[in-house]
Amino acid sequence: MDALSSNIAPLAPFLGIVGVALAGLNYWTVLKYSDGTEPMRRYAQAIHDGAMTFLKREYQAISGFVTLMFIVLTFAFWQKAPLIGLAYVFGSVCSLSAGF
Repeated sequence: MDALSSNIAPLAPFLGIVGVALAGLNYWTVLKYSDGTEPMRRYAQAIHDGAMTFLKREYQAISGFVTLMFIVLTFAFWQKAPLIGLAYVFGSVCSLSAGF
C-alpha cells in the first residue's frame, strides 16, 4: 500500500457519512418542490408504475440466478469459506435494494 492510500483509508467512514448526509439533504430539498400539474402527476405515476413492474420482473429473474450461485459457491468453497454463499446473497440483496 502506498503512502497516499494509507493516509486516506482512515477517512473512508467519515466520507461515507458525509455522502449519506448530502444525499439526505438533496432528498429533503427536492421534496420541498411542487409535484407539478395534474397531467404531470399522471405521467409521473405511469412512469413509476412501469418502473416498478420492470423491477419486479427483473428481481424475479435475478433471484433464480442468485439462488443458483448461492448453491454453487456454498458447495464449491465449503471447506475454505463456508459463509461465502451467504456473503454473495447479502451483497446481492444490498445491490438490489440500491436499485429499488
